[in-house]
Parts: sequence; structure tokens; C-alpha cells
Amino acid sequence: MLDKNYKEIIDELLTELKNNPIESFPMDYAMINKRLGDNYCKLAEIKTAAKSCHKAIEFYNQALRVYNIERFPMDYAMVYFSLGSTYRKLGSFEDKKNNYLKALECYHEALKIYDIEAAPTEYAMIQNNLGIVYTSFGEFENNTEYFRKAIDAYEKSLGVRNLKDSPMQYASTQNDLGTTYSILANIENKESNIKNALKSYEEALKVFTENEFPEIYRLVLQNAKGLIELSKEKK
Repeated sequence: MLDKNYKEIIDELLTELKNNPIESFPMDYAMINKRLGDNYCKLAEIKTAAKSCHKAIEFYNQALRVYNIERFPMDYAMVYFSLGSTYRKLGSFEDKKNNYLKALECYHEALKIYDIEAAPTEYAMIQNNLGIVYTSFGEFENNTEYFRKAIDAYEKSLGVRNLKDSPMQYASTQNDLGTTYSILANIENKESNIKNALKSYEEALKVFTENEFPEIYRLVLQNAKGLIELSKEKK
């Protein structure tokens, strides 16, 4: 019934939008459009994914008619972060190349405000998401350069995320980093990439333990075992 709840919220917001035109109430107009985008993103998780992503992008762009980088830098960055994530999601359904490129552009636009000094948490999140997009793009384009960019982005994220202060985020990024190294190991520098992948998986398993996260634990362990088998294969 979640889709019904989101649709009800969207209908209410659309009614509010009619009563808050940009000319008379620019701030309310921008806020409502941002919330519409957010709710369409949530709806995309459970129903009509591509269609909902397109609607979310439409409303986020309307919010950016008000939220410019000079006057509302944090809102501007927040919307571009959301746009990046929406394009990333849309890229998994259609037009991968263009949507992944747009996701990268949006994330980099958000980083103009969300830098490591001013917003370390958001910076780390965006770098992690950049890593995910670069990895997906690398697989689609069969281009190792994108995998290297993914690794660089993950390392930047881990410059903020650490085992003590943000264990779940740290483990998630380490797991993603391990996956990227694993893909590279099948293409080039097998020995060193396997070593790096296993190191990342080992770090992830410090948090994703068998008792607390059995499903994730099994998946990470399965990936690690696959790498060990790969290392035994003849060059």
C-alpha cells in the first residue's frame, strides 16, 4: 500500500502547487517541487520506476528555477544531489549512457557546495555514489578508466567515512570498493586487484558480521571466495 500513500501525498502536493505559483510564492513553489521530486523518487522504488523517475526530474528542475547557487547554495546542492541519484536510478532502466552521464554531472555540480570542509557527510555520500555510477558506466562501456575513477571516488569517501564514527557507511563503501576491484581483477592486474578487493571485503566484514547481518555476510564471503578461486587460475 506504500504506492497508494505516495500517490496521496503527491496529489496533495500538486494541489498545494496550484495555490503557490512561482511568481507569487517562489520559496513555497520551490519547496513543493522538491518534495514532489522526492516522493516520485520513493514511488520509483516500488512502482512505475522509469516513469516516476522522469516525473521526479521534472519537479527537481522546477525547484532549480528558484534555488540558484548564489542565493540558495545548500538547497541548490541538495536538489542536484537528488537529481544525480534519480538519473542514476533511471540509468538502470533505460538509456544508460546518457542517464549515467547526467548523474555524474549532477553529482559534480552538488560537490561545488558539498565539499569536504563544509559538508563532509554529504561529500562522502556523493563520492560513494560517484563510485557506483562510474562502476556501472565502466561495465556498460567496457572501459577500465571508469573503474579507476570509481576507486578514486570510493577512496575519497573513505577519507571521511571510518569504522569508528560511521561503521555502516564505512562497510558499505568498502564492499562497493571491493566489488570494483573484483571487476578489474578479471580485466587487468589480477593479482594486485584481487589483493585490494579482499582487503576491502575484509574491512566490510568487520561490520557485516554473520550474527548481525547474515545475508550481507554471506554475499561478501561468497564474493571473497570467488576471488580466491580466481587467484588460483592460470594466467
